[in-house]
Amino acid sequence: MDDMERAQERALFDTGLAVQRQVGRLRTGGPRLIDRVSGAVLCRACEEPIPVDRLKAQPGCDQCAPCARLEEQQQMALRGGRRGWR
Repeated sequence: MDDMERAQERALFDTGLAVQRQVGRLRTGGPRLIDRVSGAVLCRACEEPIPVDRLKAQPGCDQCAPCARLEEQQQMALRGGRRGWR
């Protein structure tokens, strides 16, 4: 494989990745992090792969369960321990 073929292959890969990211934006309302090698959806907080079971249970989620819990706890602390906007 020569340099031109490698460049073409890389361009096709990058285009595919850009399409994946755009589809993620449409689905979630914001950018989703996608691992370039595995194609896994990554947590926006810790950038670790989100387990497939979580993605099935919470389609469109952009955080792993531990990071989502931590964010919720931080939000509750800011609201004085109340859930929601009451």
